[in-house]
Amino acid sequence: MNPSLLSKIRGLRQLRRALALVWESARGWTLAGLGLMVVQSFLPLLTLYLIKLIVDTVASGIQTPDKEAALNRVIVLILITGLVSLVTEGCRFLAEIVKEHQSQLVTDHVMDVIQRQSAAVDLAYYDDPNYHDTLHSSE
Repeated sequence: MNPSLLSKIRGLRQLRRALALVWESARGWTLAGLGLMVVQSFLPLLTLYLIKLIVDTVASGIQTPDKEAALNRVIVLILITGLVSLVTEGCRFLAEIVKEHQSQLVTDHVMDVIQRQSAAVDLAYYDDPNYHDTLHSSE
């Protein structure tokens, strides 16, 4: 089998283990992050669509005799686009908060696992010279 394919398969296994660790550590924050990611993926498309509507309304407003109604539609569309921009920034801010809390929970969980594992090992293991050689090796 191709060595690069094997390394990719090993990488996928590691990714699966990492995702399981994150899910186990911070399930709620992970769901919140995924939800914000989905919302954030649609907001730029909505902004582009609103800009298209503004351009279309301006183009049709030039040719229509009722310029005031066209201007009012353009103003409303610009206000909606501004609101979407504010929502985009709010989602970005919330995503940073979610990422920070999720990171802290995963760090705490990993530290707990490490402490439990190190406490489960017999103290004689830490007095073994081989342990100290491995711990302080420069390789």
